[in-house]
Amino acid sequence: MANMFDKAKSKTTTAAAKKNEKISVNVKGADFDKAVKIAAENDTKIKELKAELDIAKATIVETAKEKFADLYDYNKRNIGSFNLISENGGSFMFLPTKRYIKVTDDRVDHLKETYGTDVIEENTTYGFNPSILEKHMNDIAELLMSAEFLTDEEKDALIEAQTDYSVNKDVLDNFYVMKVEKGVEIEDCIEDFNPVCQIKYLKAPKVVKK
Repeated sequence: MANMFDKAKSKTTTAAAKKNEKISVNVKGADFDKAVKIAAENDTKIKELKAELDIAKATIVETAKEKFADLYDYNKRNIGSFNLISENGGSFMFLPTKRYIKVTDDRVDHLKETYGTDVIEENTTYGFNPSILEKHMNDIAELLMSAEFLTDEEKDALIEAQTDYSVNKDVLDNFYVMKVEKGVEIEDCIEDFNPVCQIKYLKAPKVVKK
């Protein structure tokens, strides 16, 4: 009689697909040739424009973060979204959010030591050690709770824990408090916690005639 592990395994396809050389098909006709030409040329143009756009947005975001830090410091609070206007009247809205770039293990200690343990939220999930689970699969399927067949070392290693860290969502509102209490600058808070920031196009700059 198949156990729960066997049933789960039977649902997956075990046969690996053999990689074959791709077949090439020649297509005649001016319409198709024109479509291929347009698609290839525009795909290249789009990639080039995307690269330019990414560089421009990075400049806008970096400048906006600097202005956000200044406004935060001056007002002693999170002022939320605001507009940036260029010399020729082009404008973007800058929106700092209470979402943050994922916190890696090597950053956790720094953030806790600098700002306090309450700025980080910890979430741990548990799973079976796959090698031990596979070794005793039939016994575990029949009677998981009765683990007399496991050695003490295997019992300790059977369950694996994975811990993820995230920034407390309200940290963005507490940068000025951190400045006062922890002696850090607003710019440091923005860099350390790395809140997700968005920019929204509002108006193109005026065309300046040369």
